[in-house]
Amino acid sequence: MFAYSVRRLLVSIPLLIVATFLVFWSVRTTFDPTAKLATSRDSARVRAEMRERLGLDDPIVVQYGRWLGDAVTGDLGTSTRTRQEVSSMVWPALGNTVQLIVWGFGVSLVVAVGIGVFSAVRQYSIPDYVFTALSYVGLAMPPFWFALVASQLLGPGLKDALGLDDPVFYVVGLHSDDGGLDLDYLQHLFLPVLTLTVQIVASWSRYQRSTMLEVLSTDYIRTARAKGLRERVVVGRHALRNALVPVVSVVAIDAGLLFGGLIITETIFSIPGMGRLFVEALTAGDAETVLAWTLVSAVFVIVFNLLADLAYGLLDPRVRLS
Repeated sequence: MFAYSVRRLLVSIPLLIVATFLVFWSVRTTFDPTAKLATSRDSARVRAEMRERLGLDDPIVVQYGRWLGDAVTGDLGTSTRTRQEVSSMVWPALGNTVQLIVWGFGVSLVVAVGIGVFSAVRQYSIPDYVFTALSYVGLAMPPFWFALVASQLLGPGLKDALGLDDPVFYVVGLHSDDGGLDLDYLQHLFLPVLTLTVQIVASWSRYQRSTMLEVLSTDYIRTARAKGLRERVVVGRHALRNALVPVVSVVAIDAGLLFGGLIITETIFSIPGMGRLFVEALTAGDAETVLAWTLVSAVFVIVFNLLADLAYGLLDPRVRLS
């Protein structure tokens, strides 16, 4: 397992370099930090001097090498919008986003796998039909629409219905106080995590059900049942482990893309995370901050795919020999 892990890690390094170069190239060709100077007098001369000072006239490979060297040391440049160091803006925002990702990913995985396994074992039962119908509803609902409706119904709507002074679930931010894992934190976290997980649970649970049904129909499962093994052992020890292998790839990709999906959630619930930072930087034409956001997004996708490869090795020993 150690040799397999090292091989997958070594493959991820050049992949990360290629991904960051493509990200850098796309942002550099899309955003011009000197564009705002076009309305000033002698704009051509001023922009030329600014481009020379920023090194924008150098070949893209040279610019990328200089930027990558600074990024490795934690220097992500200076925001043209706030005049602050981008790293000082990214790390607090990333901390808030990671909280949503960890909770959203954990809740989605547990609930989706549980529903998928239950629906497969109880195929064509009433609960199976109910979960199937709810999954279709979840897939059909746009996240922004669900977030707006949930924030109204479960925020002030629920408070008024119960006649409470304080809402049960808050719709702004992650904390009302200085932070910490307490009831206030969970009250703020509920609606954003619910928004993130509705479509993901609907998708993952259907995929888990499909793969579980395929595994339950194999010969070795029938043999295990014929030997008199308990159904709990057959499902949990033999079927589930093999059914999780194809699901891992879907989970890894969606978990990486979950980072980008936070744009809607963080904007609606006013959470100062990476999604909200991206929207503000994009509307202001802040190239350095946009570049930092896309860099972190690329890293998230690659890291989750690396974790998926490692999970393959744990779930299926044959993968480690390939």
